[in-house]
Amino acid sequence: RFTQSNKYRIQGQRWYVLQALDQPAATGGYEGRQVFPTLSVEENLLVGAMVPRARRHSDEALPQVYEMFPRLRERHSQLAGTLSGGEQQMLAIARAMVGKPKLILLDEPSSGLNVEETEDMAYWIDDIKNLLGITVLMVEHDMSLVNRVSDRVLALNYGKVLATGTPAEVQAHPDVVAALPMGPSLDPSLVAENGVA
Repeated sequence: RFTQSNKYRIQGQRWYVLQALDQPAATGGYEGRQVFPTLSVEENLLVGAMVPRARRHSDEALPQVYEMFPRLRERHSQLAGTLSGGEQQMLAIARAMVGKPKLILLDEPSSGLNVEETEDMAYWIDDIKNLLGITVLMVEHDMSLVNRVSDRVLALNYGKVLATGTPAEVQAHPDVVAALPMGPSLDPSLVAENGVA
């Protein structure tokens, strides 16, 4: 079911989002950071190069990814399952980049990361957006990361859109503040920790 409210334009192209109730539940795939744990770092990256549009660019894709993520070059023969949480996130993002996408979807990229790794994540997302020109669509609860990398934010509460705008505008929006479990007295900067953003 398509409605006017779920049509979006990304890089000049029209995208549609199906409402969740119309979709069957999805299962399968790796949990966690979406790496293939028994493959090496480089083998994981080569999986990303199997995407048809990436095949013709595969010779230049790996050097570009290794330049952006030198830690992956250092660990190219290491099994992905033995990497730290931050390194696995880095590998999952790098594998997506090998596919030469116009849009990368990130589902809670700071999940399980420490403060230093979250800071690294912010740099990677900035580089993906600003240096490579790739649109990033991110679902995230860590408002420090959202504030750092987001141009535009959409706050949801149980599937209902509460507010859209810059991170500061959304955090200060009365509907967002009212939706917080402790009510308007709670600092809106905690909105992400309470699952509203």
